[in-house]
Amino acid sequence: MHQAFFLIIKARPTAGAANALDLDGANVNVWVMEANMDNAVKAAQSHILGFAWLPQEIRYAGQVTDELIDAVDEVETRNYEEAQEGGIAAAFYGWTKQTLSPEFFEYRPLGPSLDAGRKLRH
Repeated sequence: MHQAFFLIIKARPTAGAANALDLDGANVNVWVMEANMDNAVKAAQSHILGFAWLPQEIRYAGQVTDELIDAVDEVETRNYEEAQEGGIAAAFYGWTKQTLSPEFFEYRPLGPSLDAGRKLRH
């Protein structure tokens, strides 16, 4: 049986990543439906790699609770709902290369992952 997990993973873009020219890094909020935490971490990291970003550090990993769902904004609520339907969803909160403070975050939708076409063909 699959459970809902929420992870925040620090990542950095590769040259092939969307917004790679102006983003220096991102915290990626990933919602994933998996059997256990180990599988959730692997799925989240793979999902991030699919956008040509390199996962670096797990900043948070836990099972989704009612309190978490009540505390998140509209973007994250939609991502949670998308994960329930499709198994996984993510939002990249990046910081620009010009930003002096690493505390500045800007939500950036990055478009379809690099393997999205392959998924459609299956």
